[in-house]
Amino acid sequence: MSVSLRLEFEKQCQLVVDNLEKNYSKELKYNGTIKTIHSKFINAIGVVELCDTLNSISFKECITMFVDDSEEFLSPIIIEIEKAQDILEQMQKSNNS
Repeated sequence: MSVSLRLEFEKQCQLVVDNLEKNYSKELKYNGTIKTIHSKFINAIGVVELCDTLNSISFKECITMFVDDSEEFLSPIIIEIEKAQDILEQMQKSNNS
C-alpha cells in the first residue's frame, strides 16, 4: 500500500471525524447513528496505522445511516464520507493486487 494513499485516507477520515465533532457534538454524547459513524472512522484510522486488514472496512452504509438519522440530504459530511470510501477502495484494490 502506498504511503501517500494511506496518509490521504487518514486525512480524509480525520476530516469526517472533525466535522462530526464540530457539527454534531451533542449527538456524540449518546449512543446512536452519529456516534456509530464517528467510531467507525476513528477505528479505520487505527486499522490503517497498524496496517491491519483493510478488506473488513467499508463506509458505504454510513451515508444511508447518516441521512436516515439526520435527514440532511445535502450535508457536506456526505461528500467527505464518499471521498473516504473512494480512497479506501483504491487502497483495497492495491493491497489485493
